Amino acid sequence: MKKTKKTKKKSSSLNVGGSISVCGEICDETLADFVTDLNDINHTFGKSKYLIEVKITSPGGSADIALGMYDAIRASNHSVVTSVYGMAESAAVLLAQAGDIRVMTQHSRLMLHPIKLSTMDSSMHEIKEYTKECNRIFEAYCQLIGDRSGLGYDKIASICSKETYIPAPQALEMGLCDLILPARSF
Repeated sequence: MKKTKKTKKKSSSLNVGGSISVCGEICDETLADFVTDLNDINHTFGKSKYLIEVKITSPGGSADIALGMYDAIRASNHSVVTSVYGMAESAAVLLAQAGDIRVMTQHSRLMLHPIKLSTMDSSMHEIKEYTKECNRIFEAYCQLIGDRSGLGYDKIASICSKETYIPAPQALEMGLCDLILPARSF
């Protein structure tokens, strides 16, 4: 489930153009809604420079869909902040990496893992083709995350060899985020 809120606020140093929330599994519907919302914000604010926040809380989902969302974020006319609240796991890590500024909350985490195949009721030929496509997606996944973090393809592929949880402080050290939002003091 994805909820979207477009806002038009102005502060003395920053124009916030809107925010889009990606909550739950990344699937076909998520992509359609996300691209529509991002295009609406881009068209509403035209060539004026605004900041768009993409808020992420997701266990992941389709890597193909996440790659499409990554491309949409990177093609935006405006600067995009991606903010992880709680978790960005699996394919959702791609969204977290797409921002011009990548933010995580203090207790949020990322999770990387190997691609999982679902080949029930498939012919041998279909399994071979599906495996080729999974390898292509895995390579794109590792390359994008490796490039954005500065860790490189090989390091990300190694991390992805097993299910790996990365809390915000470690993500910051690894270059997987740029900023951790501090908790408010009471």
